[in-house]
Amino acid sequence: MTNDADRRPTLDLNSGKLDAIQLLRAIAALAVVVHHVGLTLTSYYPTPLSSPLMMLSGLGAAGVDLFFVISGYIIFRSTSKLESGPASAKSFLQKRALRIYPTYWIWTSVLLLMWLGGIALKSHQFSPSVIAGSYFLVPVARGDGSLHPILDQGWTLTFEMYFYLVFSLIILLGLRKKNLAWIASPFLLFAIAGLLPTIPENLRGVVSSPLIGEFLLGVCLGWAFSKCPPPVRSIPSIRWGLTAIAIALLVFAALRGEVKGTGIERLLVYGTPSAVLVALALLTPSTQLVRRLTWLGDASYSIYLTHGFFTLALGTVLKRGLTVSETPPAGVVLAIASLAILLISSTAYWLVEKPVTRAITAAIRPGSSTVAPQST
Repeated sequence: MTNDADRRPTLDLNSGKLDAIQLLRAIAALAVVVHHVGLTLTSYYPTPLSSPLMMLSGLGAAGVDLFFVISGYIIFRSTSKLESGPASAKSFLQKRALRIYPTYWIWTSVLLLMWLGGIALKSHQFSPSVIAGSYFLVPVARGDGSLHPILDQGWTLTFEMYFYLVFSLIILLGLRKKNLAWIASPFLLFAIAGLLPTIPENLRGVVSSPLIGEFLLGVCLGWAFSKCPPPVRSIPSIRWGLTAIAIALLVFAALRGEVKGTGIERLLVYGTPSAVLVALALLTPSTQLVRRLTWLGDASYSIYLTHGFFTLALGTVLKRGLTVSETPPAGVVLAIASLAILLISSTAYWLVEKPVTRAITAAIRPGSSTVAPQST
């Protein structure tokens, strides 16, 4: 007779935060930093990056897609105990908005003031509608046709907030308690509606984007691990298999080169390996080393929002020319600059994000100092 323990996974997926997922968030943040540092060096550094480093830098763009899959998983998991109805939907959306907007508004305002003071983005022109859209994460076309907000990384947060809006509707209608088809159906219906000619192009680019599928990949993982957890004896072999698949997919993505835009190719080339990595993380037991690095996962949102300020500073220094006697290899600069920017921008979590979140939470629920759970 098979013991019940043999049928349960080694990881408790229903309590606490998973250390491996937090570490994966840190990896996603580092990937984005490497990508942007690589772009800066390509534009301004006197010696070029080698081909392998160019591929690594291009692959760093997939950090965004990894964030999306993680977000889909965490949202599904964190809402498992929510009741259906308007109260739960409102509470969910309020928590998500407080998680995203306050810190984003702060750093958007900093960059806006730098632009107004002629310190940064001197070649850009931002109309009042672009500024308003930037603050509310509604895509508004700039003069050059770009739909990115003032703080460029905010384009991904537009997708996050759309995902949260639709998921709040799913909670409201009680679809969260049903199967995957019911959960995915509102996204599919809005995607089809977004193709109507009456829908503005800026909104169509979000609601009908294949990138929404990356959030749904995370939801699928959450559903699969909650409904069909792998047996203990199978986990080591599953981990080895997922590791081989992840390596193969990442090598293919690196050789493919950076995928531009938000189309189906990005979902396939970046979203698929991201989902495999999340599945692998869910089956990875915590170790002392992993636990020691989870603070970078906690800080990943602040790293994501603020690293652009430091890559901007790096570009300014490089444009003015290096004053060292011998130019270091581009690969050395990529490694040192990426790590330095990762660590420096992580301080924004303790200096800004955490105190602001705590203060807002305490204001909404007097006597509480709990920081809102992270998902981005």
